[in-house]
Amino acid sequence: MFALLILYKAIRRERQNLAGLVGGFTATELKGNSMKLTGNTILLTGGTSGIGRALAEALHDRGNRVIVTGRRQALLDEITNARPGLVGLKLDVNDATSLAQLSLQMRERFPQLNVLIANAGISHIEDMASDDWTADDAEAIVQTNILGVLRVAAAILPLLKGKPNAAFLATSSALAFVPRADFPTYCASKAFLHSWLQSLRHQMRGFPIEVLELSPPYVQTGLTGAHQINDPRAMPLQDYLAEVLRLLENSDTPRGEVLLERDLPRRWAERDGGYDAMFAVMNPA
Repeated sequence: MFALLILYKAIRRERQNLAGLVGGFTATELKGNSMKLTGNTILLTGGTSGIGRALAEALHDRGNRVIVTGRRQALLDEITNARPGLVGLKLDVNDATSLAQLSLQMRERFPQLNVLIANAGISHIEDMASDDWTADDAEAIVQTNILGVLRVAAAILPLLKGKPNAAFLATSSALAFVPRADFPTYCASKAFLHSWLQSLRHQMRGFPIEVLELSPPYVQTGLTGAHQINDPRAMPLQDYLAEVLRLLENSDTPRGEVLLERDLPRRWAERDGGYDAMFAVMNPA
């Protein structure tokens, strides 16, 4: 019995030592190693409005060379006229020819390109209980939010390999973790990106490319319509932008996630046993 007691204590001590070792490793591993915020050449898709435009302007003002893309030339002209030196290129992420031209332009005009921010995205309410519901909106969301990101990544990632301080960022959403049921395909598209980015980050481990996921909350932009821009329930755009830049400056991006502290309960709702309650609050019957 005495021998068993000694053995038990030894095993428990080893477990404690191992837990401390793993805990220390995890803390270091999760700290993140975010992109630097000056001196980059940055390509940002979906940069003519909302979070994309605010981010493009802020990064331009910090001394980066920023190239924004969008489908509407008038908006590209507006943003580039407001900030001389900021470059606008017309791009349809669903058009293979447009993407091939973009890749060629990056190689020829911007060989120093080292950061890609895949921000283009759309959102629609879907009433799947309606007899009039079709999959049209869902297909459009998948085309832009999922396939659009994959296509841009395929066209541009090869250009980032070997570049100093290279980074790839994609805009997901805090709704990837607990969805709004009235935006089913939009939330699912962001859940896809969350999973896909983890795989991309693992596959890019042999290259000096930081893979980051922007997961904004409900922000005052026009994503779901004009009402969202002034919705008091939404976070002011400039407040969100300031918080994102602070997180990046401090390399506060555990697991490569650029996530506000206010959204951590939603991020860990399933792990912490609060998923059902949070889903009910977000989706009242």
